[in-house]
Amino acid sequence: SDNKGNLTERDKKLAAIIPQIKKTTPSIIPITEKQIIINYAFGTKAGQVSRTIRKTNQDSCILAPSLCKNSDTHFFAVADGHGAYGDKISEIIKNTLAKHLERELLSINERKALLESFAKTKKDLQYSKIDVRFSGSTCTSLLIRKNKIFTANVGDSRIIMCSNKNGKIKAKQITNDNKPTLKSECDRIIAQGGRIGQFQDKSGNGIGPQRVWFKSRAGPGLAMTRSLGDTMSEKIGVISEPEILEYTIKESNKISVVASDGVWDKMTNDEVAMLAFKYYTGEKGHEAVQELINEASSRWISCNELAYDITCIFSTLTALQ
Repeated sequence: SDNKGNLTERDKKLAAIIPQIKKTTPSIIPITEKQIIINYAFGTKAGQVSRTIRKTNQDSCILAPSLCKNSDTHFFAVADGHGAYGDKISEIIKNTLAKHLERELLSINERKALLESFAKTKKDLQYSKIDVRFSGSTCTSLLIRKNKIFTANVGDSRIIMCSNKNGKIKAKQITNDNKPTLKSECDRIIAQGGRIGQFQDKSGNGIGPQRVWFKSRAGPGLAMTRSLGDTMSEKIGVISEPEILEYTIKESNKISVVASDGVWDKMTNDEVAMLAFKYYTGEKGHEAVQELINEASSRWISCNELAYDITCIFSTLTALQ
């Protein structure tokens, strides 16, 4: 999320209802000879441009349990918009991606279905009336199918799997942050004529994270190397194709967390896992989401700086004999 967005009537209404927390009824997911009960919750909170003024929330999330009307197929995603029209772009992703995926899964495998669905969502953006030249969105998704997880990631949102084995809580990151600091991503940007560097102050000192720039002119200054939208940045290697990874659900895997960088820029994977396990027993996902949003938000405020939008999806996975 960026720091654009004035205090509109929409913002005032958002401030009155954010964070939004949803508690859901558990669904049963057959997994080979066992079952997994998945209980999920989500929440979102707008960032702020000062301690008293909230910005437009540019995050969206996708909740598609029992995709294709199958109790063993579930799809969750977070889209984190940026630029002047980032909120509209993430909203289109929210409204179209899962529908594309549902259709594609009827005829092709998971990897191809995800690739095709992201490609069609990109076309939806291009055919919309939204100016997507310098605005875009991340999209980090989790497809659960029987005992397999397929992650499809564009940008710098993240998914972790939280495990408890013999009383030891661990967090495993199951997506890569598509940032300029990742060598493979950096190499692609450089090879296609872009450059990597920080913002610079008047004295030439670097400020903030590494970003993607045109080689010989200003802009675009993206902090991620993959994006849906940002068509002008395609010329310098910013792509919309998701990085797809596969993961097998293990007995010790208990919780998954999908979240935008409003969480990960202020909390470590292990901190999120420790917090999540406080609410593992019982249907307390909504409480986990509430505390996670509050904790990340308070850390932004304590730094006396702009606060990013914060969105997360919490799901519990309980293996049964």
